[in-house]
Amino acid sequence: MNERFKVLGAMLALREFTAVDLAEFSGVNVNTVRVVLGREKWAWEETGRRSSGQRGGQFIQYRVKSAQFPALEKTIDGLLSEAKSIAFRMESTSGAAGTARVEDTVPVLLLAAEDALGRRFPEAATLQDRVHLLSLSEIAASKYGEICPAGSASRAHLAALEILREICLAELAQETGSAIGPVVFSVLREQILSAADSLIDKGAPHQAALLLKRVLAGPLVQPETTLQWKLHVLAEAVTHTSHYVRLVAVRTLGKIVTTIRGSESALPSYEVRVLMEALKAASADEDEQIRNVAEEIRRHAEFLPSTQPADRPLSEQRLLIVDDEETVGGVIVEQLRRYGYAAEYEADPCNVLQRMQKKAFDIVVTDYIMKGMNGIELAKLIHAKFGNLPVVLMSGYVPEVSGSDNFVAFVSKGIIDPELTNVIREHIGEPRGHLRYA
Repeated sequence: MNERFKVLGAMLALREFTAVDLAEFSGVNVNTVRVVLGREKWAWEETGRRSSGQRGGQFIQYRVKSAQFPALEKTIDGLLSEAKSIAFRMESTSGAAGTARVEDTVPVLLLAAEDALGRRFPEAATLQDRVHLLSLSEIAASKYGEICPAGSASRAHLAALEILREICLAELAQETGSAIGPVVFSVLREQILSAADSLIDKGAPHQAALLLKRVLAGPLVQPETTLQWKLHVLAEAVTHTSHYVRLVAVRTLGKIVTTIRGSESALPSYEVRVLMEALKAASADEDEQIRNVAEEIRRHAEFLPSTQPADRPLSEQRLLIVDDEETVGGVIVEQLRRYGYAAEYEADPCNVLQRMQKKAFDIVVTDYIMKGMNGIELAKLIHAKFGNLPVVLMSGYVPEVSGSDNFVAFVSKGIIDPELTNVIREHIGEPRGHLRYA
């Protein structure tokens, strides 16, 4: 019954498929898929054949009959009810702690949507395929979004599914040339680990690990900003409460080390430090398996090639970037330096005035929402202490902020958003003169 349940749910999610597609999507053996298709001929029709990629080989292409959608949904709901009944009977007869609860049975379409974005999306060959998978996941999730009880396993899966969708959208944004991708990733970092916690609490550690694996999917030797945020996720995941998530994180670090060692690439020195600190923490894990894996990776990572920041000329104008999210602030600083400005970074807004007393800056760019002090409060303090020094506020969204003499502009947060560079040029000009790269 379980296998049939998964196959029929995948049929409804995919609509058009081959037996191999169904097997990959549902996680059911392809021979079992063919048996289920034979039993459920009423639900589908054959639409043609597709090349298997092998000489002389073809796959039969099927399509769920549109007139049979309601009946197929009813069949799946019946199987779900049966599964709940079995779970309830098992709990009633065993009385054992930790047995399945009726409200914790996760609908197969949620699992299918999770699989679509977690496993199939990174492997999709074309942009059209990826957009199609996003659409399928939306259909599957919307059916249960309003009826999932709070605190249930399905609700935890829905929350994780939404994060998976945001990750996929950020990747699409990067692929189409948008610079917002790394910012979205850094904002999602805490949400990803929080969702993993929720899934583990609901008895779904494998789904929590899938979420972590999905975050790290794709080529590991990537642009510096992308690899940086991934390493930060791993550095936090190696101290996670779940043994399974910690083990996945450590093994992924090992994959990064192996990939770098087997290529001609070198990690920037900052990323090497993050990597080694994460492995150091994992080497002190209470679990012997994780300790042994981490120690072996550390031995290989000690000789990783690294690169120092390029020693290139920068402008005589100094910029201070203030953002309590280190990944975002560091990326903006690096990009402004590449543009030619002598930009520096400060994570704590409470330290800004003291830092500005020791070194003169020509302009300050600060995030709007920060811990300890928001950007408007910081701009007022700077204005009171340093007069007309230009201050630019930036945010991932543009709130309703009344006009003020304390800051010169409010711009959207991007890496690097043309609006920000235009404002900087307007107030301090193009990069001029040069300093050494500090």
